[in-house]
Amino acid sequence: MNMKKLLCICILIIGIIFMPIALSFAQGGSIRGNLGLETKDGKVIHGDWIRVLLVTEKFEVKKDTKNSGMDKHKRMESIMNAHIHFFKRVREKMENPSYVAASTLTTSDGAFRFADVKAGQYYIVITFPATINGCKVAWQVPAVVRAGKTTHIKLRNNNLALPTYSRNK
Repeated sequence: MNMKKLLCICILIIGIIFMPIALSFAQGGSIRGNLGLETKDGKVIHGDWIRVLLVTEKFEVKKDTKNSGMDKHKRMESIMNAHIHFFKRVREKMENPSYVAASTLTTSDGAFRFADVKAGQYYIVITFPATINGCKVAWQVPAVVRAGKTTHIKLRNNNLALPTYSRNK
């Protein structure tokens, strides 16, 4: 067998062996999620038509831990300012074209989905003007995407980025 044929056969064998491995790395995954607020009686009120961002980096969220002893109005103002700051930070980050990997809206039952997402570390972000049952909400939750897999995310009261608030409650 001449050298050219032997080289072609070797390249073909290497391609056959490594092609499935290379394709598995190139393959994306998906994210399925649901968002809603839990009431005191355990009922979940879903957020519908809420913008959900899939972003590439996390940022520090300012949480004022001193607001628990404040009177109702000062506490609400403190939380409102935190929501405004969070929103402004997201808007600043969005000036970088690589920050938002994808965006979608929730359905009436609070469901959202991102398909064909490149494998990697992401964050699910929901910010102003998102409200559920009249309450302002903000989330920044990690989401790891693995090739060929679906990551499930549940956004609830226990993983809010900031306390929720409503002027009417």
